[in-house]
Formats: sequence, C-alpha cells, structure tokens
Amino acid sequence: MEIPDVVYDTNAKKKYAKGKFLGRGGFAKCYELIESSSNAIFAGKVIAKALLQKSDQKEKMSQEIAIHRSISHKHIVSFNSYFEDKNYIYIILELCSKRTNDLKDTYKRIRHNEYRIPPNIPPDICLFINKMLQSDPKVRPTMKKILADSYMVNNYIPSKLPQSCLTMAPNFNFNGRLSIMPPTEKCASPRRPLVEMNQEKNGVAVVAKAEEAAKTERPNLEPAAIPKGVDDGQVNDYNLRDLFHQLQKVVAAKPEQKVPIVDEEAEDPAATPIFWISKWVDYTDRYGIGYQLCDNSIGILFNDITRIALFADGHNLQYIERDGTEHFHALDCYPQTLFKKITLLKYFRNYMNEHLVKTGENVKTNDIEDITRLPNLNNWFRTRNAIVFHLTNGTVQINFFQDHTKLILCPHMGAVTYINESRDFRTYRFSLIEKHGISKCVAVRLRYARDVVERLMSHKLSSNTKSGART
Repeated sequence: MEIPDVVYDTNAKKKYAKGKFLGRGGFAKCYELIESSSNAIFAGKVIAKALLQKSDQKEKMSQEIAIHRSISHKHIVSFNSYFEDKNYIYIILELCSKRTNDLKDTYKRIRHNEYRIPPNIPPDICLFINKMLQSDPKVRPTMKKILADSYMVNNYIPSKLPQSCLTMAPNFNFNGRLSIMPPTEKCASPRRPLVEMNQEKNGVAVVAKAEEAAKTERPNLEPAAIPKGVDDGQVNDYNLRDLFHQLQKVVAAKPEQKVPIVDEEAEDPAATPIFWISKWVDYTDRYGIGYQLCDNSIGILFNDITRIALFADGHNLQYIERDGTEHFHALDCYPQTLFKKITLLKYFRNYMNEHLVKTGENVKTNDIEDITRLPNLNNWFRTRNAIVFHLTNGTVQINFFQDHTKLILCPHMGAVTYINESRDFRTYRFSLIEKHGISKCVAVRLRYARDVVERLMSHKLSSNTKSGART
C-alpha cells in the first residue's frame, strides 16, 4: 500500500505533505514531511503496521519511540512527535542539515583507516582501539589476546545490566568505567563498599570509624566528588515533559468511555515500576522529608536542598550537594561535616521502620544489583488531596490522602501502576489504555495526574515548605 501524499496527526491537529524519499531501513522508509501551517520540513520515519505482526516487534517499536523522545543532545537527531493512522506509524524527526555529500569522504577515511580518538579517552582504551583497528588484519590481536588485554583484565563488568538501566545510568566502579571481564584472583571483585572504591581512587586507605573520623583531617576522608552531568547548560526535567505529553494523549482518548471497557487487556506486569516510595515522613518543619524506597534504601531531601541516601545494604551512603555534585561514603566512615545529617538519617530510618506500613510489601521486585543507581527525590509538593513525589529516574508518584490509593507513573515504560484501597497493584500501559479503555476511578486519577505533572514542570523546591505530617 502506498504511503499517502498527505498525512494527518489528529491529536496535534497537524497536516504533513509527503516530500522526497530519503532512504529505507529494516522496517521503515524515510521521507521529507512538510508541516502545512509552518512549512517546516522534518524527516518522517514511516513504518507499515503490517510489518509489526509479532508482539515483541510492537514492543521494540514502543521502546524505540520512548527512548528517542527522552534523549536531547546536539549530536543526536531530535525527536519531534509521533502519530499513527490505520496503516502506518509516523515518527517525526529533525531533518539533518548535513546531507550525504560527506559519504564519499567517510568511506575514504574508512579505507585508509583514518580516525581520531577524542583526547579525554583514557590511554589504555586508546591503545586497545589502536590494536583492534590496525590496517593489516594479520597483525590484529587474536581473540585470546583480546581477552588478555590489560583493558579487559584490569576492570570488571557484570554479566548483565540491572533493569534499572532502563530508567537511569548505572553506578560506575572506582576507576570511572566498566569492563567486560569477570573477577578473578588477579582482578578482585569490586563488590566492596563504595567508600573503599573512592578512597582507592585517591590513594587513601581509611579504616577510621565515624567517631575517629571526626579527629581525622577532612582531606583524608573526603572522596573525590563526582559532578553531576550537565548537557549544554540545560536543566534536567527528568522526563516530566515526556510524561505530560503521554498523559495528555491518554486523557484525550477518554478511555473511561470505551465500549466495552476491557481493562484487563490494558494490563502489562512487565511494566511494573522498578522503584517507588514505600514509606515517607515529613519533618520539613525542621529538617526535611524522608522516604524509604521499595528496596528498603532510605533517603532524605533536606530543607537546604541537599540530599542523602543510605543504600539497602545499610552501609553505603550517597550525599548530593545543592548543585548535584555526588559524594560516596560509608555509614561508619564519613566527614565530620555530615555528622548531623547522618544522625538525622538514622533517626528517619528508625522511625519509618518502627511506625510505618510499607507500600507494596508483597509485590515481587527485581533484585537490586551492585551497579544499580538509586533514584533520589527530585521534587515534591502537597495538594489538598494528595502528596506528589518526583524521582530522578522520571517516576512520578501520587499518594491520595482520603482513600490511600496511589498512582506510580513511569515515562520510560509508558505505564501507570494503580494501587487501590485494598493495596492491590495493577500496572497498565498508556497505549493499551487508549485501545481497551480503563475504569472510571483510574481515568479520573489520570486526569488529576496530568494536572499535577504540569504543575511539577514549573514547581521549584523551597526551604520554606513546612507541614510536619507523617504517613
């Protein structure tokens, strides 16, 4: 079937005229698409639905869209929007200004083995790349030599990445990157407290306990700070805008009006969130808001907009300054400047463990691995009806006061988990809700969530928030 000369995005009320053919891939054809009202020219990636027969193919397409729309980088083609009609899916992308005029030059450089390694790449990686890319195949290392190379042997990577990598980058080991070789006698496992890794990086061996640490000079205790990544000065909204657009779309579909509503078909347990807040306590009248994640790790967002987290192992600590700079310590070894905040952390932990009920206690979660990066509480506020949390992995959680129901929204999964009054967990894909409908009680909360996320997009944390409630 031919792709229409004019295609319509009915949700955005936009019309695109098909321009010249740009190329094809495994499933898609790419055309220039000209938006009629502005005459802006985009690259339109067009996928025939007939080619997406299997459920895993459809899932991969959904993941591709979710990942691409979450990325914003000057060296990556930007995602504009997507929509579909009866026969095709249309992904609207930035039209690259650079054409294929440089293709011949690229092939020429490949033939002559001409390449440039950026200056910030470590020397052992540069050497490894040079060995692998030698022009004469006869002098390239054998597979045995590759596996014995110092770059491969002196580092470590697990055999698999944790599921949390779908939403957050993993924690790196003490030398700042991961390798693919397993631990051996020659290369000990890095499964040690993070503070030891940081101290090795600085050539410092610290064994002092917290009490002794107070007497030790701070330079010997303070691990190297890890500055938070900043992309061209842009503020990270942790996928709020993506989530807002997803909620707008599902609300606009009026899923509660579907006939019949088959909400079981909208369920997808595979999209169950990786992290959510299972307990919280609000002491912003004096200190800050504390919380427990579903893996039993503990965090506090202090009134001075610094953050601290105690990992589920009960030993490793992460401290984040106001500007996002990260420091890693241990519960028995940290700078004296953090003594008060760690004392408060212990108090918050004990209070929540002794007095609060855990949300999702019976829900099976994936094992949290060593390199899993914990999300932190990025933002929060109260309304008359609920308390709203926004985590740095993009998750937005809304706990309703009156009936104790909860929504956990994940932009990366394109999904919402609804926890009802009986504490039952049900996870739905937004795309499946649009198709099969959803109960009125969930639809009403999704409309509320859309408004909450819109408010989050402009909400700024303030040290003046003081409420003093606990739940």
